[in-house]
Amino acid sequence: MHNFISAVILNKIRSSKKLDADLLKAKKDLQSKKRLPNGIMTNAEAFAGLEAAVMRNFMENNARKLQIHLFVYYVNEHFDSIASTLKEKNLSFKKEGPSSSLSAQPGPSSSSVQPVQDGSNTKDEYRTFSISINKALRKDLPKEIEEIVKTKLESSIKNASDYYSQFLLVVNSIVIIMKSTAFVVDSDGFHVESSEGYNILGLLPDEFVQRNSIQPLFSSMPLPKDIPNGLREELGVLFTDQHLSLIASHCFGSGARSSNLQKYLVESFFFEELEKNGIKKDTYKNLLKQEEKVAVTTKIMTNIKNMWVSNNIFTKLLDRLVSVLLKLHLADSRANDYMSYIAEKKKEREDKKEKGAERNVPVVSSNRRRELVRKEYKKKKLEQKLQKMADKEKQEKCKHHVQKSEQRINFFKSLRKDRGSVLPSTSAAIGKKKENDDLSSAEKEVKAIDDESSRSRLKSLKFVAKHLLLSLEKPPTIERLKKEIPDGTEKEVNTLDMLIRILKP
Repeated sequence: MHNFISAVILNKIRSSKKLDADLLKAKKDLQSKKRLPNGIMTNAEAFAGLEAAVMRNFMENNARKLQIHLFVYYVNEHFDSIASTLKEKNLSFKKEGPSSSLSAQPGPSSSSVQPVQDGSNTKDEYRTFSISINKALRKDLPKEIEEIVKTKLESSIKNASDYYSQFLLVVNSIVIIMKSTAFVVDSDGFHVESSEGYNILGLLPDEFVQRNSIQPLFSSMPLPKDIPNGLREELGVLFTDQHLSLIASHCFGSGARSSNLQKYLVESFFFEELEKNGIKKDTYKNLLKQEEKVAVTTKIMTNIKNMWVSNNIFTKLLDRLVSVLLKLHLADSRANDYMSYIAEKKKEREDKKEKGAERNVPVVSSNRRRELVRKEYKKKKLEQKLQKMADKEKQEKCKHHVQKSEQRINFFKSLRKDRGSVLPSTSAAIGKKKENDDLSSAEKEVKAIDDESSRSRLKSLKFVAKHLLLSLEKPPTIERLKKEIPDGTEKEVNTLDMLIRILKP
């Protein structure tokens, strides 16, 4: 809090013309805040040398006052004394140079260290700015110092990038391990073991799998229904700030004691599996300072938390999954037609690219070709008008531009037009397809009406399936499904029953 208040006062000292009035206004603004300003908890965690989750948990559960009340009390007690101390040191602060000139540049792109003196202790405050490094550095600095600063910044950015990618590699490895992990409850208790995973092909129709030669796909096994509450809470912590802090400590720091880690069955299992795959304790060299490491780790935690701050991703994925499965089970021929249509379009694009590459002539549409030629004609007319000027040098330049415009016009005219005749006509393709089909188009229409559900019907069934998946604790019975869709066919009811029983956790 002391450093934050000092930074606010220093900004007013450097930029304000009416210093006393602006300081009074700044004090009132800080006193009227309803929540802690950004960065205070992060800086406190860095200076205390503690993990983010530990610091936050202590502040939330052991503090006698709310954090914002502590902040307002500190502002009331110490703002005036900090302001008077910094005003006395203002002239000497300006003469010391490099730190003040660097931090005076606003915005976020590289880091600098600015010493803030509180009379007894000197602490480092990390700032960011968004301008070029060359503009941020003082012009009177020697070349040697300038190169040292640039080298240090480049190494810090490189080390931070390496740490970021290595951390995400560990997180993704744990996700892959989860796909082949089974949580088993038996007479001996609860244990975690490796498993092949759940075969997703069980959700797809057999005809569709055989026709498209789809290879087996495996996903993580569902949790058993009688899982103990303690283990359920441990699984609920996965990929939260607490779990990510443990990963950072284990792979990039000293790590937790083995005796303490054995209490947590899931984390111990994941770390053992990581060691089998070559990711052991202290595998990666940590070249970052503690403050830099905390900043990068906090960014990773924030990004992961923001991904799942709401159920939007899960809802969209579930919506898409149920829609595709219903279409494959209840409207198979339409799904096949759509897939063949996508394949034909993809083949058409590839054929166009190949033919254009053979002739070394780009393919453009007629409208685009006409637009390019018109633009060049306008340029040519303007340059011809400029030729009538008295200045001979300008006339020569305009003459050169006119010649270039004529060359571009001729080039655009030579471009090959994108016409439908380049590829086999759609009618011919459809006719060929009809010859190869066993059923006539009339028979197909009758079959689609009798056996397949319409688009609007699939949409209503999708809403029913999502409602039952998200609202009920247990899969519904056949009688409940018939009540939900009283006009449903036997195939629709059986399909919904099968999908809900498999997808229901």
